Amino acid sequence: MLKQVQHDDFSIMKQALTESEQQTARDIVLEAGKRILNMDRLLVLAPKEFSGLAGNIVTQTDLDTDNFLRTELTRQFPHIGYFSEETYKQTSKELEKDLCWVVDPIDGTLNFSRGIPLFAVSVALMQNQKPVFSMAFAPRLSEFYWAGKGQGAFLDKKRLHVTKVTSLHQAFGSFYSGDLTVSERTMMLTFFEDLNIEYGELYSTVIHGAFVAAGRHDFMHIITAALWDIAAIWLMIEEAGGVFDIFKDPNAKAPYNYTVTGGNKVVVKELLELIGKVRKSK
Repeated sequence: MLKQVQHDDFSIMKQALTESEQQTARDIVLEAGKRILNMDRLLVLAPKEFSGLAGNIVTQTDLDTDNFLRTELTRQFPHIGYFSEETYKQTSKELEKDLCWVVDPIDGTLNFSRGIPLFAVSVALMQNQKPVFSMAFAPRLSEFYWAGKGQGAFLDKKRLHVTKVTSLHQAFGSFYSGDLTVSERTMMLTFFEDLNIEYGELYSTVIHGAFVAAGRHDFMHIITAALWDIAAIWLMIEEAGGVFDIFKDPNAKAPYNYTVTGGNKVVVKELLELIGKVRKSK
């Protein structure tokens, strides 16, 4: 059963970062993105658990960017934990701290490695397991997204709002199924096609979410995501006036055990109801 995660505590942002500290964090993420543009995208390393799939890669730039972010964020904010895609096996206990950065140094590594501009540096500050400040910088697009709890969501200085589409059949969104089995993936693709829902695949969960917050897409539905994939966009979509539904699948392999659906309230509600019916029929 899908579980809606509530995010209602408006007091926590005041306790997390001052305005000056927020700017310091933004400057670090901006610098990380600028550094990526000067790095070699072609040096590809295979992770230890390499599956042989084209999308399951890590570049030296991922590692270098993670090192830069970890060094700078922990230097400026020594009291805040650090948890990232590249270090999660060693830093999982960091999430137990009251404050913890959750980082994906390059979300959309496959795109980055192929010279496709749809990738982003993603950093979220979690307080008591919920995001209170988040940033996503897409350096090739020159787009810096950020959100603060109770502050709103922004693209640079422009306030963001999700769309007001009132029907799923009028909607355009994104879908990604990650490491599903062939039969599971076929079921979901058939679901979207049978309902004649327009959707695309950008190969970057963070870009998916940023586009929803910016009103470019009406919805996103991502299966087998990790916390670092969703932490920043969770807050962005909510602060843009949308809904971000999270289901942590107890049967999925951690850390890729999150299924998320984001967008405006009407479209997300309709989509979740339809997905629920499909699951019950199987």
